[in-house]
Amino acid sequence: MFNFKFTKVLKLSITGAQDHHPVSVFMEDIEQGRGKLYVECVGTLWSANLKGLGKCTVSDFVVTQSTEQLAKILDPHSPEVFDEEALKVDIRKRINDARSSGKITRELADSLYEKASFKMLDQGGLVTSTTPCRLLFGCDAFHIEMPTKPNPNYTLICRIIDTIKLALSQEMCA
Repeated sequence: MFNFKFTKVLKLSITGAQDHHPVSVFMEDIEQGRGKLYVECVGTLWSANLKGLGKCTVSDFVVTQSTEQLAKILDPHSPEVFDEEALKVDIRKRINDARSSGKITRELADSLYEKASFKMLDQGGLVTSTTPCRLLFGCDAFHIEMPTKPNPNYTLICRIIDTIKLALSQEMCA
């Protein structure tokens, strides 16, 4: 024999938003203080088990939490990711500076310029006084503060959450 329980699920469909595709949101109030939240957009699904909601429903919780807090709950990835293109630009600038100051030869500068990347800096983990990283940055690759850029997945979920919060707020006011 098995147990079963019916729960109330609120579905919200959002279409026509300018900054993302259609979104389906499912908010399930399992019992007082507990629920589940599912957000789907173009085949990507974010979900969260919510506990400690007090007397709030899942929809009340979504409206009252900050966008950033909800994004962390639904997608714990960093709001920023490594920006390899910015690192490449920085490496090339440092190569030009090192060549201009006579620190490196033209041949070495040309060779490094074409290979500019994080992989080039790390050189498979070999650490010598002549590694490109030491020549250009004066330290090993793991000591460099790597450039970052906004994580597009985090940015997307934040835009979606803002739209969900707006839709729920309008429904509550109606």
